[in-house]
Amino acid sequence: MPTSYREINSDGTPSIELRIATSQPIELLHLINALTGIANQFDAYVKREHPELDGATTLYVREIRNGSTIIDLVPMIAPLISDMNTVLIIDGFIRRFATVIDGYASGQRDDDLKRPAIVDFNNTVRAIATDPDAIVQISSAEYHRTKTTERAVYEFDTSKARAAQQLLERHRIELDLPAHELFENVLMRFFQSNLRDGEPGKRTGERVIIEQVHPKDLAVTYETDLVQERIKHETTQGERNIYKIGFLVDCYLQKTNGKPALYRITNIRQVFDLPDD
Repeated sequence: MPTSYREINSDGTPSIELRIATSQPIELLHLINALTGIANQFDAYVKREHPELDGATTLYVREIRNGSTIIDLVPMIAPLISDMNTVLIIDGFIRRFATVIDGYASGQRDDDLKRPAIVDFNNTVRAIATDPDAIVQISSAEYHRTKTTERAVYEFDTSKARAAQQLLERHRIELDLPAHELFENVLMRFFQSNLRDGEPGKRTGERVIIEQVHPKDLAVTYETDLVQERIKHETTQGERNIYKIGFLVDCYLQKTNGKPALYRITNIRQVFDLPDD
């Protein structure tokens, strides 16, 4: 197991190989956050699955190669285990990483995932999600001077990264909120509109009515970019009257001093024209 800089470059050294192919330059902060997220989660994985190695693992960047952005991350674990056991640990980490990203990309959040892990995974996919045509590959590799032998390999693209990021961000926001009552598949209609774009999680200046929850109109926020974009698309296209559109939504009701004050819209299930009364 490598314990010095010289040994990092020796044949057969296990590593995590990260390949990032983007159509646009990567923002430096996004790249740093992605590497930090991977390092944090590798450390958390080792701590959880191999507690005897807790505090003995350090991840180093061996080199950044030409072509795509190719980064070799080498675990330097105190000389407690063999190279082969380190390879098996990296394999397990790659599989765990793939399970989380695939789950969030398909709409299945992990309720056992804590906030720091959610932030790490969100940071890891952000650089890909913000690029129009990008692919990232993370693999368990064994370094040789003439070639790299890859074992466990996981790959995802912009589409999957964006889907995962939306749910990861929504999950993070929900954890940051005080406990509110959740309502699912309820009918929302507009009482007051505002065509200007706001930031997700911020008050929009709009007011809506959800009679199944509260009889009066309340202020509203949209938890993610995806929800806000869907609302804006439906309310600005064509000649549709915003006050004649119904939305089946999932939302949280926020109270102030015990009184209903705000809806936080987390999901749009269906949009349809309301019947004339």
